[in-house]
Amino acid sequence: MSEVIDLLAQLVSIGSVNPMGRDLSGPDVLETGMGNFLEQWFRENDIPCERQSVEPARDNIIARLEGGSRTVLLEAHQDVVPVDNMTIDPWKPTIQEGRMYGRGSCDTKAGMAAMMTAMRRLKIESPSDAPTVIMACVVDEEHQFTGISAACRTGLQADMAIVAEPTEMKIVVAHKGVVRWNIVTEGLSTHSARRDEGVSAIVRMAEVIPLLERYHAEVLRPRTDPMLGNATLSIGRIQGGTSVNTVPNRCEIELDRRLLPGEEPIEAIEEVRTWLREQGDLEFEPTFEPPRVISRALRPPEDQAVVELLSESCDAVLGQHTIEGVAYCTDASVLDHAGIPSVVFGAGNIQQAHSADEWIEIDQVEKATEVFYDFLLRAGRVRTPESIR
Repeated sequence: MSEVIDLLAQLVSIGSVNPMGRDLSGPDVLETGMGNFLEQWFRENDIPCERQSVEPARDNIIARLEGGSRTVLLEAHQDVVPVDNMTIDPWKPTIQEGRMYGRGSCDTKAGMAAMMTAMRRLKIESPSDAPTVIMACVVDEEHQFTGISAACRTGLQADMAIVAEPTEMKIVVAHKGVVRWNIVTEGLSTHSARRDEGVSAIVRMAEVIPLLERYHAEVLRPRTDPMLGNATLSIGRIQGGTSVNTVPNRCEIELDRRLLPGEEPIEAIEEVRTWLREQGDLEFEPTFEPPRVISRALRPPEDQAVVELLSESCDAVLGQHTIEGVAYCTDASVLDHAGIPSVVFGAGNIQQAHSADEWIEIDQVEKATEVFYDFLLRAGRVRTPESIR
């Protein structure tokens, strides 16, 4: 087993479930164990690191390898999604037919292992023109992006960044953002036998939902980006009522609004509020709760150095490179809006992320490690603007 695959197996065996707002507990929940392992690994490999507390039992691990004047940031998240309904043992890394199975193997411990291995190799070989390398292993990417947001608030800086995610070894330069919030309708509870004396919050919500569907069709579907397609609004959850024989006094829906570059999350929420007021004939005012998740879209970087250097590394290792945009969102947008030109790259296919039998191709992980190392070598070489195609 190669060094990077052995490291990946160790990472997969450590539970680091993000509760995603649910009431989950146990040794496999939150990132404590993962943070402990990462801190020990960096120190054993003589790479200085610090522990940054974000929330109880959730610490970023920030490692730094001093080098030249150019600073490169490698970023990967520690957390994984819950393991409900998995068909394999989530914490038992198993290799079959060139794949490693286990929760997080694809999203995104493969990327983390590849970055860590490339950083360790740079430490051992110590080329004279190596850049300064920061590796940020952050918490809570899967739910609220609090880890990378905390790192940026405390002064994380770099000239360029690669964020590890399963992109099939394609260079992602743009992706959608997201804002999530709840809309609540309120009514008046009574016994169901006297329903006309009450007001059903569920019936009221039934008036709101068709208006939201019209908003998506008439306003967002025509709003497009050449790389990312159209903006969207999706109603992902609905909850209301306490018992079948009680007229419900509260109903809530949770919305997921995918943002295009240039769209602001709060403005997107207010646009929905205005639509309901202007297009609907509602005799009540739905309540908009504060958003729980806010992440702007990733824009193609104005400084193309990171794209050019990573393209060259892909050409050298893989024989080609592909640049694209994707619909999902990542920590890269937080880095981008903090002023760090960022792209997303890594082994694996997003279709395997979060799946019931999550897996990653071993060959891709090993090749991603080579791409990351080649990129670090190229990034350390000082280049004039004229030398960048």
